Amino acid sequence: MSLVMEQPAADVPPKVKSTQAKESTQARDKYDPKYDPLKDKSPGHGKEYAPTYWVDTAGAPPEDDGPITSDMDVDVAIIGSGYTGLSTAIHLAEMYGIKATVIEANRMSWGCSTRNGGQAQCA
Repeated sequence: MSLVMEQPAADVPPKVKSTQAKESTQARDKYDPKYDPLKDKSPGHGKEYAPTYWVDTAGAPPEDDGPITSDMDVDVAIIGSGYTGLSTAIHLAEMYGIKATVIEANRMSWGCSTRNGGQAQCA
């Protein structure tokens, strides 16, 4: 999954480009409580968000544009869509006009940013 942030007009929020959507992000979706991102060998691709109040009330997640299948022309590639990755992409686009592409192994804000109670959820 990747997310492309482009410089917005002065009074317009940044644009997010993507193509596929999941119906909703709900805590009642199938979730594997045994999955530990610190111990498992995979980044959790295909696993559901942790069942938190914040995930349950966030609404539909952003669309997933699928795996990267060819070369991409970007100014900056950012690995991970947690707090740091998304904040970096937004700031680079807004402040410097840099085309920052966020690359995520699972879904936007899927990992620790939604598991720690910090209320990070992209919707």
